[in-house]
Amino acid sequence: EVMEDFVRQQRSYGLEVDLIDEKEMRKRQPYISSRFIASTYCPTDSQVYPFSVMHSFEQMGKEEGMCILRHRRVIGLQKDGNGDFTVTTSTGEKFVCEQVVNAAGAWAGSIAECLGECVPVVPKRGQIIITEKIPPVGKENLWSARYLVTKLNPEMMNDSSDEEQRSGLAFAFTRSHGNSYLIGSTREYVGFDKRTTFEGIRDIVRQAVSFVPVMKKVNFIRAMAGLRPSTPDGKMILGEHDRVRNFFTVAGHEGDGIALAPITGRIVSDLLCGGKNDRALQELSPNRFNIPGR
Repeated sequence: EVMEDFVRQQRSYGLEVDLIDEKEMRKRQPYISSRFIASTYCPTDSQVYPFSVMHSFEQMGKEEGMCILRHRRVIGLQKDGNGDFTVTTSTGEKFVCEQVVNAAGAWAGSIAECLGECVPVVPKRGQIIITEKIPPVGKENLWSARYLVTKLNPEMMNDSSDEEQRSGLAFAFTRSHGNSYLIGSTREYVGFDKRTTFEGIRDIVRQAVSFVPVMKKVNFIRAMAGLRPSTPDGKMILGEHDRVRNFFTVAGHEGDGIALAPITGRIVSDLLCGGKNDRALQELSPNRFNIPGR
């Protein structure tokens, strides 16, 4: 039911998403386990290599005059009586500015705390494994319905296995440009710990073989983990803080940061430079977390 609703919602936005039956599914994915009975399918869906995307953003930003300062942790943020902010870094530098955008991802909460604001973004670890180079396994990449359900309706996962409940495991099977597969992933609340674990890797491998049995014959060559910035209600945070004017938080995209970066940047630039404030963005406002009387 969740996937049927998801497809209807996507189609209402003008996206080309369909439910396909088992026969059509197996034409596209002949190696998938026999227990699957249907699939969603989007012919325009695609993935990007995030490092190349970020490199391009950086180069284009520099051409527009953007200055990137590396290895400078923000250790202080204050606002004076004139309305200006002073940002202090771990190298002792101080930057004075009229506006601040808090786009610190999983660390956005600590930045906001400097100004007494509540931004409840917490890290959610995701572990993945990477295979050796192999021929294509099916025509497209795969995600289990559980991958979306764990994100959109986590309360429906009561029938999950012990492995799935322990690690928030959901199946994602993506082919890279280098002809290997990235397989994941876990959703774990373990603070800022970016280490991979034996249990996490084992669970991913077991699930991959269960979904695509031919993967028994494939070696995985390495594993990695990263931190997704997550929020209590699953929605990103985007907007200006009512109690601290000209302070904006843009964080909490979880695993969608790369995909939503261009539109997020456009919206934020409109807020900063043009003062535009679309009422449809209110549900993403950081002010939804304000505690009365605080």
